[in-house]
Amino acid sequence: MLEKSTATFSCYGVGYPIPNVTIMPTNKTVDSRYKTIGEGMLQITNVTAKDEGEIQCIAKSVLGEDRRKAKLTVLVKAKADIPEKNIEGEEGYDVTITCNVKGAPMPTIRWYRTPLSLPRNVEYRKMKKTLLIKNAKRGDSGNYVCNADNYLRNSTDVANLQIRKRLSFFVKSPRTINSIKSENVSIYCAHENGAKPVNIKWLKDDKKLPNKAVLSKNNQVLTISNIYTGDQGSYKCIVRSKFSTLRHVTRIFVIPKTCNDIRRSGKRQSGTYTIYPLNILGPVQVFCDMTSMNNKGITVISHDSEVTTLVNGFEDYGSYRKRITYNIPMQIIKAIIAESNTCEQFIIYECYGSMIFSGNTPYAWWISSSGQKMTNWGGVDHTKTGCSCSLRNACYTKNKKCNCDANDNVWREDSGILNEKEYLPINEVRFGDTGHSNEKGYHTVGKLKCY
Repeated sequence: MLEKSTATFSCYGVGYPIPNVTIMPTNKTVDSRYKTIGEGMLQITNVTAKDEGEIQCIAKSVLGEDRRKAKLTVLVKAKADIPEKNIEGEEGYDVTITCNVKGAPMPTIRWYRTPLSLPRNVEYRKMKKTLLIKNAKRGDSGNYVCNADNYLRNSTDVANLQIRKRLSFFVKSPRTINSIKSENVSIYCAHENGAKPVNIKWLKDDKKLPNKAVLSKNNQVLTISNIYTGDQGSYKCIVRSKFSTLRHVTRIFVIPKTCNDIRRSGKRQSGTYTIYPLNILGPVQVFCDMTSMNNKGITVISHDSEVTTLVNGFEDYGSYRKRITYNIPMQIIKAIIAESNTCEQFIIYECYGSMIFSGNTPYAWWISSSGQKMTNWGGVDHTKTGCSCSLRNACYTKNKKCNCDANDNVWREDSGILNEKEYLPINEVRFGDTGHSNEKGYHTVGKLKCY
């Protein structure tokens, strides 16, 4: 019986008394296509291969019963169907072409390629329903035909196979990128060839990219703007085609400009570190204090005037001069100051009969990094003159600018921190009023500290 046709079965019972006759499939669930027409007749419309099997007729009376069976065989025309009509592969990888074949009796399956013959590197799987091309080459491209044939019909279907060049990078960034803080950094992961679809995935330290990382429209370029130490890490580009996977890792190091940059990168141990405040001048080594302030690294810059130094025998205003030489160039110090939020420097003058101010006239002052004469001492900003005690009118002698201005041949001191970073570091200190035998002083200038 041909598929989709109507099958009719008749069964008659003979005897006395006349038996009742039923006719139904054996061990099969029926649906609305199965209809009993009168007694002893079964009709199945639109038959399919699932309807194949035994049909049983039972004649039953009070004297007994009799059974007879018939077999339904459904003939199905051959049908070849390749679901994927356009197939891509990559050279060096196996490619399969699957053909769904139906038919009863089971069709004979043949494969061929047009306009060329089949490659030698083919194998058959699943009763020839699958064609396997081993280690495909670009010359294996072409139209592949699946032919299914039984005596009811000859059926064919065609798939076009294109073997692409193997997936490869044509631009990729170096393994390591050393970047200066605040720069924009781009990582390239441009590919070519490969069987579609080709997907690109990016990771930072094997996790999701940070929000500030921006990808190009084709995902082949990753850009990080205004880079800082928190952006350091391994950036992985994963390119996948249908067959192959490429990976490339670029490690970004953010060159630290200050000790605070190093602290942000995870360093916790105080010590000597290399920083790059001005890349064009190369690296410098500084001491980094990583523990004095929570979560901050302090860049500490030393000089040749940190020890307590005697001032004696200089009477005129500012006649004593001590120029301060730092252990790194001033151009680099200014770059560190510019990169830091805060800078500070301690200064103290211990005096015995030596004034800092005589009325409003300074005996002592300091010189800023740009060469300005500064008459504000520790704790006082540049808009005022005097020492920190004058801000509270708490100097030893009332209404004086500094404790030393008491000039009473008693050891006194004025000290404090200068923290207006645009005037730091201290370039030079000047003192006077130490020309007599009972007049002298000691000055100490602390390290420059920036964070």
